Amino acid sequence: MKRTLLLASLALPLTFAACGGSAPSDPLDAGAAALQDGDHAAALTSFIAAMDGAEKGSEDWKVAAVGRYQAMAHTAPKAASTEFIAIAGDEASGLDEKDYGKVLSELYSSKAYIDALTVADAGKKRWPDSEKMKIYIEKLREVASGDAALGNALEGMGYLGGD
Repeated sequence: MKRTLLLASLALPLTFAACGGSAPSDPLDAGAAALQDGDHAAALTSFIAAMDGAEKGSEDWKVAAVGRYQAMAHTAPKAASTEFIAIAGDEASGLDEKDYGKVLSELYSSKAYIDALTVADAGKKRWPDSEKMKIYIEKLREVASGDAALGNALEGMGYLGGD
């Protein structure tokens, strides 16, 4: 009887593994797969785990951080913009203009326009000659014609009017 139970307990994981694809075991891979599938909550969980397991400023940490805020763009856009700006402002993070663009793009695609503007404004202040930031701000200016709150935010930051 004990032998039957032992064999059954060993065979069970093999049965589940044979039933279909398995989830990636690496949190970065799992986060990327979940983000691509639109499972933002699962992506966020995986990217947080990946950040916790990596050294701040390392390539894995940067990928996890950007993924985290891309996922948050859909679940908590205000927190995504606020936290991203805070963490990206720390030179030790190693986050750069391209990373700002990735988070901005996700905020924009989730229609979190004011939060996207907040990140674009921070990026423009950090890289005043950035064509990427100018393009995003221009895209946001186009959206503002149908979004009074965004128009007010753009005006308040000096992006509407005489420039």
